[in-house]
Amino acid sequence: MKLWYDRKSKDPTYFVQLGIRNGKKTTTKNIARIGRHSELLRITDDPLSYAREQVAKYNEEAKNNNQVSLELKINFAEKLKADNSTASSTGL
Repeated sequence: MKLWYDRKSKDPTYFVQLGIRNGKKTTTKNIARIGRHSELLRITDDPLSYAREQVAKYNEEAKNNNQVSLELKINFAEKLKADNSTASSTGL
């Protein structure tokens, strides 16, 4: 996710954007509106750094939500018996 705002605007609105790839095409989608520059001045002295912190929080949250753990135990000392069955069933 990234921070997006109109750099030429006098009072830009800050957004959290998500990059989406569909094959070779890419697009972005606004995930959250952080606020206007004038609104954020009431909260903090530096709205741009505040907006970057918010994007970092969204990235951390997304990183924590997308983690999957897998534990696999293999005993290499165990011998397998050979048989003529196929390893996967293809449904033929």
